[in-house]
Amino acid sequence: MDRSLDGLDQEQRLGLLREEVKKVGGSISVLQGMPADLEEEFLRHVLEYETAEPISLVRLLENVGLEIPSPDSLDDQQLTTKLLALINRMSTMGAYLKHTDHYRTDSCTTISITKG
Repeated sequence: MDRSLDGLDQEQRLGLLREEVKKVGGSISVLQGMPADLEEEFLRHVLEYETAEPISLVRLLENVGLEIPSPDSLDDQQLTTKLLALINRMSTMGAYLKHTDHYRTDSCTTISITKG
């Protein structure tokens, strides 16, 4: 998108950015009265966010340094410790587990990692 905006004046760029936001399902009515420079920057950020490649929770956890070993490589105590660390780290990212009391610790870890 950025290359197609080269050489255009700001009104033309804003028009194209507004159209792109509409294509991804956004609304721009709330931007009325916003300074043009700020609107352009905002719309670029919206498009960047909306068109970004999805990322799994497991990948996010790995990106912040949490090592997620295979459940088979841990004994029961290590697995429990690692699972608690995983759950605590997830909560700092706004991700919570619900209705998992019917899983054994090793089953819950395997499901979390393989479906991540």
